[in-house]
Amino acid sequence: PSQIATAMASAAGDTAGHSCSDDSCNDTSLGGGSATATSTTNDNDINESIPEWQGSIPFSVYILDDITKDISSIFDRPPQNIDICHYLEAQQYPTRRLYFSPETYPPPANDEEMEYEKINKSVTWMSLKKDVKTAAHDAGNPVISNGG
Repeated sequence: PSQIATAMASAAGDTAGHSCSDDSCNDTSLGGGSATATSTTNDNDINESIPEWQGSIPFSVYILDDITKDISSIFDRPPQNIDICHYLEAQQYPTRRLYFSPETYPPPANDEEMEYEKINKSVTWMSLKKDVKTAAHDAGNPVISNGG
């Protein structure tokens, strides 16, 4: 019984009567390893058991497959409904550029409108941000703006 009480006190962090450094008080008699090692092992087991998650944001865009082409050529056809998450972090190779509809989301007319303070308050940006958030939410993958 006294060994069990000592082990329980040690596991609870009771170090009375012990002289130990940062990691020297880890009791290995019950768990066979330190709490840190056990925690890391548990975290790894949990991470391996969880399927990889991928978000989804369906959106209508124009895709430029070949960056050597004239950009205006992509607007000769209707936009494509795609999952824009499939294009993030270079998941598509060769890399493709996505363009939002210039009719729905007109680009800034001049360099002055491109200034950070103005672009973040523009009607176009606010509309695009709202539409992307809505599409993500409707797909079950809400997004939160990190700034602008």
